[in-house]
Amino acid sequence: MPALARHAGMCQRTLERRFQREFRTTPQAWLHALRMKKAEELLRTGMQIKEVALELFYKQVSHFCRHFKAGHSLSAQAWRQGNKTLRRRAIAVSSPRMSKTALMFAGQGAQAVGMGKELAEQFPSAKQWFERANAALDYDLASICFNGPDAELTKTENAQPGIFLVSWAAFELLKERVPGLKFEATAGLSLGEFTALAAAGAMTFDDAIRVVRQRGRFMQEACEATQGDMAAIIGLDEAATREVCGQSGVELANLNCPGQIVISGPADKMNAACELAKAKGAKRALPLNVAGAYHSALMASAQPKLGEALTKVTLLNPKVPVISNVTAQPHGAPSEIQNRLVEQVTSPVRWEDSMRYLLANGFTRFIELGPGAALSGFMKRIDKNAPVLNVADAASLDAAVKTLAS
Repeated sequence: MPALARHAGMCQRTLERRFQREFRTTPQAWLHALRMKKAEELLRTGMQIKEVALELFYKQVSHFCRHFKAGHSLSAQAWRQGNKTLRRRAIAVSSPRMSKTALMFAGQGAQAVGMGKELAEQFPSAKQWFERANAALDYDLASICFNGPDAELTKTENAQPGIFLVSWAAFELLKERVPGLKFEATAGLSLGEFTALAAAGAMTFDDAIRVVRQRGRFMQEACEATQGDMAAIIGLDEAATREVCGQSGVELANLNCPGQIVISGPADKMNAACELAKAKGAKRALPLNVAGAYHSALMASAQPKLGEALTKVTLLNPKVPVISNVTAQPHGAPSEIQNRLVEQVTSPVRWEDSMRYLLANGFTRFIELGPGAALSGFMKRIDKNAPVLNVADAASLDAAVKTLAS
């Protein structure tokens, strides 16, 4: 309780009186109820009672079970009346195990000419990463990121390693500026999953950027060998969008957040799919300016090539959980990581489910690293109360550092 009072910026007795007057329950009882609600969420994910007890900082399972039973005797009104801001603060100070940070890494589509240039110009350590990438790939990727032209940067074989590189530079700079930075999980959208794995120590920077470059080339070759397209479906739920896909012969590609799903498939079927989506109630169905049908069966030719390339990469167990796009669960052993990365090429990206997994497991802060802020936007629609920072350039880096230091 004293820690909560200090965090709220008032004395303990004043906080207790204000809390009890406004919410008609004591802070201690309310925090207890909150932990029990969290326990319910964790148990629904399939976590064992012993694991839930540890997650909520109980030393004995029997102690947790007694508290869990008692927690259900509190009135529904006490559960509802908690102020959202106080709730987030209470979680942060009531149990260190419940205050966790996840890093998020950008995916293809985030590229823009000039990305990373400011970071390289202002920070010598960032410049070194761009130079190291050029040496690892044996061509001037940094110049394409900084100067374009756009047509060259947009090529999948350049966009993917370019986004990886800028995201990595942002990650390293944040660690440099915040020496005590701790994170308990990583996740990345599509190619960003490789960045997430590298940040978690599952592969080296050099191996990762080389295989991402190869992945981009293999997918570009698949695009050139097929006639594919993609479209964003806005305002239609997953079940209805699945019906659209089944009836029109296309596939789900990205389940980004509530109300935003991307479909992928043959170009000659995409217009019909968009019209059907609108007929079923979609607010908008927007064709995307992409080179092909990513995350669909039309990318299948890239899979064996990527699988072969990954056999030459040393994969290690991640130091923190890395959420798989395919399963929306943490990756397992290195052999499983390899299989999932190959599978991901033709599978839908389950981004919303991935974020909900992290939220259900006590993650209370998210940091997006890389060009753009698309992932931050998705999170606002998944959980508008989840604190999100992003690092894409010098200004956003400074803002993130300031927030993390406060």
